[in-house]
Amino acid sequence: MENSRILVMLAAAIIFLGSISSPSVQPSTLASIVPKSAVVVPTGVLDISSFPAGATVWYENGIRKVRAGTTPLKIGLTPGSYRISATLGGYGDYSKDVKVLEDVTENILINFPSLPLPSPSPTPTPTPRPRISLEYACEYALMHDRVKCRLDLPEAERALKVPYVPEDCRRDDNESARACLATYDLLNPCHKEADAKAKDACARGKLGLGGNMHVEKQKCDALPPGNSKVECDAGLRRKLYALVIFRIDDLGRKAEMLRVMGVNENLTIDFISRIEEGKKEFADAGGLERRKKAIWDVKRIWGDYRRDAVAQLDAIAKTKKN
Repeated sequence: MENSRILVMLAAAIIFLGSISSPSVQPSTLASIVPKSAVVVPTGVLDISSFPAGATVWYENGIRKVRAGTTPLKIGLTPGSYRISATLGGYGDYSKDVKVLEDVTENILINFPSLPLPSPSPTPTPTPRPRISLEYACEYALMHDRVKCRLDLPEAERALKVPYVPEDCRRDDNESARACLATYDLLNPCHKEADAKAKDACARGKLGLGGNMHVEKQKCDALPPGNSKVECDAGLRRKLYALVIFRIDDLGRKAEMLRVMGVNENLTIDFISRIEEGKKEFADAGGLERRKKAIWDVKRIWGDYRRDAVAQLDAIAKTKKN
């Protein structure tokens, strides 16, 4: 029943989109970097080792700082400028600015013995600091790897904020990326509601949408022509688009639950990757028809996955009976 309700909500969003005039929107600059038909992005490689080994390595590109892992390791990154930093207990901190080139591997050796720290005086164990808002997990070059990492994150990591960067928030525009992440963080608690209706009501409340979107549209239509009406229509569109993406994202959460119940991991990763592409298509769409198509595509992908998942769960149940 809940799955049907979600599909009905998505269908309603398609119909309502037609009642809101949508100005021409230039596709995200991400579209010029990531081909719509491909998951793999252009990458260069940083091959990092240290002496002693076991140093924690971070990289940042001005938008976010990401924990890459411990040495020795290789990091695949999109071409551009990065700052690499590393820490190792008992030694000084290390940092270096590097330029990643497409299809080029750069070797970096961190020689920690040249930076010894004096023996510190005993100090009380510091209170762990909260996660910095721009430090996110699961920063891999391939979407398949990013999705698998998300599935393996502990539930505690997801309690208050989204600890990874959703695919539709991966944008070159820093301000736009921050706004997208802020919307995800705002709506994240609504995924914990008991059913689709409660989740939808929660998301509407946080977005400031009333119970009837047509009433909200009428409020904008009642304004005299001018900046106020333009801003009202634009604000209503943004809220509606955020609600649609929230509903699509909730399908991914349902798939995660089905995976825990025994549905094949690769089937689930493939499904989530495909609807993440669907969210990107919807977010970057430059017209109403493209947004409608993105929603219908997600509905079809969900239907295929749900059919296969139910078949797998039925097979598991029969095996247990035998």
